[in-house]
Amino acid sequence: MAFLLFCAAAAALVQLALLSAPAKHRLLRTLPLPLLACLPLGAALLTALRKPAVPYLGWEFDAALYLWLAGAILAGYLLAWGLFALRPKRPPQ
Repeated sequence: MAFLLFCAAAAALVQLALLSAPAKHRLLRTLPLPLLACLPLGAALLTALRKPAVPYLGWEFDAALYLWLAGAILAGYLLAWGLFALRPKRPPQ
């Protein structure tokens, strides 16, 4: 559980840093979600396809862990967007 919270916090910090970038870098605002979430989703798919022999808890548990990790990354990403939306707006200069 602590690892999932750490991953969510790390994803939120990365996304907040990218949201703070100048507005001319619009691609950087949406790019991290597919990049960060594709790794655990790909690992879950690979685990489900290969069904490796795991001596403890089975391959289904490994696949579920990868999906939980992807969910933690998504939660961190959404948390960053929520914090970004709630920040005080500066008047245009």
